[in-house]
Amino acid sequence: MSIEKQPLRIETGWKVTWNTFDEVDPTADTMHHFSGSSLLVLYHEHANRLIDLSWRPEESIDGNFILLVLNTDETFNPKTNTQDVDADWEQPYLRFESRERLEVVAKLEQLMLQIPPCQDPR
Repeated sequence: MSIEKQPLRIETGWKVTWNTFDEVDPTADTMHHFSGSSLLVLYHEHANRLIDLSWRPEESIDGNFILLVLNTDETFNPKTNTQDVDADWEQPYLRFESRERLEVVAKLEQLMLQIPPCQDPR
């Protein structure tokens, strides 16, 4: 049986930078779908926000989806001549936890529509 990626309505400005978020609910038989540091990473360059979705503890039936919204800042990398994105993992703008995949999908889609841009502290 083939497992598809979780369908999401991605709003304008958001870019998917990592996706292993499958359309499967957490059960003892599906825990192998809930490994790795992140299941989904979305980035909005102009809003300076990053959304990270993970399952913690990894591959544990007792885990939860952890959805973090992080403020970001771009810094110039002279070695690569590109802009690097640094996320503030220590102080998330928002944290949401759930065991329900469809609740997480609804929250993701709501956040992409409604989250305000990060205010540059400089």
